[in-house]
Amino acid sequence: RQDTSQDSQTTPQKEATPLSAELHIIDGSVEISADGATWQVAATGRTLAAGTQLRTADGRAEINLSDGSLLRLDQDTQIEINQLNDQALNVKVSKGKIYNLVSEDTQQTWKITGLDTEITALGTIFTVAVDPEEKIINTTALEHQVFVEVKQPKTTQKLTLDPGQNLTVDLSLNPEESLKETALTAEELNTDKFLQWNLDRDPRLKSAIDNLDDKAPST
Repeated sequence: RQDTSQDSQTTPQKEATPLSAELHIIDGSVEISADGATWQVAATGRTLAAGTQLRTADGRAEINLSDGSLLRLDQDTQIEINQLNDQALNVKVSKGKIYNLVSEDTQQTWKITGLDTEITALGTIFTVAVDPEEKIINTTALEHQVFVEVKQPKTTQKLTLDPGQNLTVDLSLNPEESLKETALTAEELNTDKFLQWNLDRDPRLKSAIDNLDDKAPST
């Protein structure tokens, strides 16, 4: 839904504060690169900038943003920070799975891209999983809404996911068959090992999953 109405007198918006990001290694090791060619072992506490690439093997990592948001990388995950400023955080996921907890007070656009798919959120929790070999990307909304835009040859599809909804995009299929939406229950989400790992760290995630049970239709 779009609201195009404007007040005759608009209150000046507070100027957004530039985002800063800091890396924390949760377990295992994480590698960092400025160009995608030369990699070195990253250290906890390192400040990250646009253009930085990160990859995990057996490790897991957390990126803490200055606005209170965070992004966690699962094992065998690779990302690149394409944009990090007062307007937006834009992260490209080449492979693997990430957990996004976006501050409800953030002033920046939070955008995740992967396999011709763009996911945009504001004040929400969601996960994104990318499998480049199978050409599949999964997005699961856990709190509030997530906006997904899939750009394919000759067509662009836009969808809004509500909490508990999962979108699977299979780019190996024809555009009309490539998108599949499913509703997930709290019980199904609790079988996700990466989500469980995050659940141990985020009370807000637990509340979001509990709310899915409260909203589930009775049978």
